[in-house]
Amino acid sequence: MTTTATELWLERHAPGFRNLPEPDRRVIYDFSLLWSLFEAQVMEGHAQANRIRDRVDLWTGNGTLHADQYDGELACSSTAMTSAASMSA
Repeated sequence: MTTTATELWLERHAPGFRNLPEPDRRVIYDFSLLWSLFEAQVMEGHAQANRIRDRVDLWTGNGTLHADQYDGELACSSTAMTSAASMSA
């Protein structure tokens, strides 16, 4: 697989990125790309927690969020986080 400029940047600046298995590297790469797009296009370069919350509330109020379509993914994520938390306790 070709290494992109973004992946090279992550290798240089994100401790441990270079040592991760390929699937984990791909997830981090995809997230960093999506976050950059979200911050630039949706948040106009100012992604702060309170502004994101305001945007989510606006979408919810407008009926445009459709968060229920992610119930399965959120349930899996919640289960994984609960398992990880119980293992570290």
